[in-house]
Amino acid sequence: VQAANSTIAGGVSNMVETNALYCAIGGGYANVVQSDAASSMIGGGSNNVIQAGASDSMIGGGHNNVIQTNTDDSIIVGGNANMIQDHVDEGTIGGGEFNVIQSGNSHATIAGGAQNSIFPGGSGSTISGGQANAIQAGGSGTIAGGSYNVIYPYNSASSIGGGNNNTIQSQNYQATIAGGGDNLIEPSGMSSTIGGGESNMINTNDRDSTIGGGEFNVIDASSVGTNAVEADVIGGGASNAITNAAGATVSGGSGNTVLTNFATVPGGLAAVAGNYGQLAYAAGSFANPGDAQHSVYVLRNVTSPSNYVANLYLDGASQEIALPPNRVCSFSISIAAISSTGASFGYFLRGTANGAGGGAEDDWVIDPFSAGYNKPEVYLNQIPISTFPMVTVSGGYLHLRVTGSTTNTIRWVATIETTEVAF
Repeated sequence: VQAANSTIAGGVSNMVETNALYCAIGGGYANVVQSDAASSMIGGGSNNVIQAGASDSMIGGGHNNVIQTNTDDSIIVGGNANMIQDHVDEGTIGGGEFNVIQSGNSHATIAGGAQNSIFPGGSGSTISGGQANAIQAGGSGTIAGGSYNVIYPYNSASSIGGGNNNTIQSQNYQATIAGGGDNLIEPSGMSSTIGGGESNMINTNDRDSTIGGGEFNVIDASSVGTNAVEADVIGGGASNAITNAAGATVSGGSGNTVLTNFATVPGGLAAVAGNYGQLAYAAGSFANPGDAQHSVYVLRNVTSPSNYVANLYLDGASQEIALPPNRVCSFSISIAAISSTGASFGYFLRGTANGAGGGAEDDWVIDPFSAGYNKPEVYLNQIPISTFPMVTVSGGYLHLRVTGSTTNTIRWVATIETTEVAF
């Protein structure tokens, strides 16, 4: 004992160096409290070291554990070859072996396990256990367990619950992978979640998105550049994909794809939702996904006295139903409308449309809420609307046109159900 008011209770070759005031070594072999490490303690074990200037710190026992210089109020409870590096305040390693809290990480914790690391910039982070897990400069990040899981830099408050080889890459604040294996959240996927499963991926720039589980599911916004898309969901299943879309959903199934905003596939096999807001379902395909499916679309627009002839759109502004040359659909259309005066009316239509033919063949069934009329004149507050809706195909799109009133503003909503086949 080379310092005043310090104690070595027993053991062999233990040392408290000069100016390490109020320090204690309980026993063991070759344990050292270095100079100026005031009020620090080693309970026992062997070859444990509290380095110079590491005040108010403690190693409970174990072997070859080190608290480095100028680290205050830190604890290694036990284990083998664990290390708290320099300038760490209130760091804790509970046990295990070869665990490291690197420089400058205040309030960081590794509870146990082996070869786990919290890199610089990971203050307030926690690794509960497991093997070879790492938090790289992700403040307040958490890895609960598992093996070879990594949270990369600039990922504040991100979490990996467990599993194997899961990764949250840079700039994914508040992102979560609950478990599973080989799951990945790529950069700029803030507040996104993968619940589990295997080899699922949320790609670059897709924020607030979720993959619940399953395998080989992908949410991919990599083609949108720095303009992030948001709020996509894949519930589970296998090999489902959402590509460059916001607010899109694939509930489950296999081999389903959503390619545009606010579209949905509820499940099934090999459906493709490529139109804005489309609901698509299939139970298989002839040759390619989407070549044998059922879809539902909701369109809307407003006509006014100054603009009383208008197309209805999926987004109310410009998006229409794509109908490429290799695709044919039969359709059933329900149209409801209400005027600014409160009058209402509706149409029901059905027919077929061929993308290759550039037109629509319409077997009209029109019902303006009265019986016995074929293509009737419809009255809105005694104002005749004599032009019924028209369905045409041109430019690779199916168009639904309505004619309103020259004296009233009318809101129009149409639901189109299609049976689609492609060759």
